[in-house]
Amino acid sequence: MDISYPYRYLAYGLQVQANFEISALLPLPEGVELDSEKTVTFTLDETTPADFDQYCEKADVYADLDGPEAILFDRRVALYRLKEGKEVSIQTGPSQNLRQVRLYILGTILTVLLYQRGLLVLHGSAVQIGDRAVGVIAPSGTGKSSTAAALYDKGYKLLSDDAIALEFRDGQYYVHPGYPRLKISNEVAAQLECGEEFLVERHPECGEVSFDATHQFVEEPLPLQQIYVLRSGDALNVEPLSQRNSVFSVMTNSLPTMWLQHHNPAQFKQATDFVKQVPFFALTRSQDLNDMPKMMDMVEAHVGEQVGQQPLAIA
Repeated sequence: MDISYPYRYLAYGLQVQANFEISALLPLPEGVELDSEKTVTFTLDETTPADFDQYCEKADVYADLDGPEAILFDRRVALYRLKEGKEVSIQTGPSQNLRQVRLYILGTILTVLLYQRGLLVLHGSAVQIGDRAVGVIAPSGTGKSSTAAALYDKGYKLLSDDAIALEFRDGQYYVHPGYPRLKISNEVAAQLECGEEFLVERHPECGEVSFDATHQFVEEPLPLQQIYVLRSGDALNVEPLSQRNSVFSVMTNSLPTMWLQHHNPAQFKQATDFVKQVPFFALTRSQDLNDMPKMMDMVEAHVGEQVGQQPLAIA
């Protein structure tokens, strides 16, 4: 049976063709031909029931990244098969909830594709400051998205939220733009007075909202200036991280290995090579949202010092 792929998008340096709509992703500009080296094909099959038990009879959620084909499933949502970072086959679960199918794609599935292609992917968010990218990494719930959102609220453009895809070329690391969505808590949204006109989705199960950042989004890769590792504390502070602590931070915040498999020697080498090229800083922040403006001033000043241009222009 012939399958057509009328939908075409951009995400993390990939060109996506799909037989169904993934509206959160940036559309591929008209007239741009697909590059076979960058193309990922998503095929959704809603007619053939997913056979989860052929991979694991007992698990409700399952992942296996070994081998050229990765297998991931959530029995409530879908079975995903990812081949060599180029093809994704999807069979829906009993609910046939396409919203949930897409949410997995925007998170886990795109991350695993990048992993299969050999990119270093960090659990964090990135914004443009000056003419370079600045990343913030941290475990879930510690404020990386709210920090990126506060910078975004000051006028800095978003590159990605929740995942930073890194590629080394021409002697430096570049951050690939993800997709123009920013997900933050209701409290942070209220504090920053984010415009309701940009609200695209509420997530009542986790108390978060998603905003459309298309009007303030970077669409081309940017060289990475530095990484901030978030810490909680009573006083705002920025201090350099040792190379050892930087490697530890990369290893513990690398996607998707932090959720799906043990760290491996290749990943450790990738992390050590990375920290030799990119400066890391510990950014201590309080949980008081009223401190956010002061922290943004501190980050702006610190980045300006690092690049030797102060103050920094908002692109």
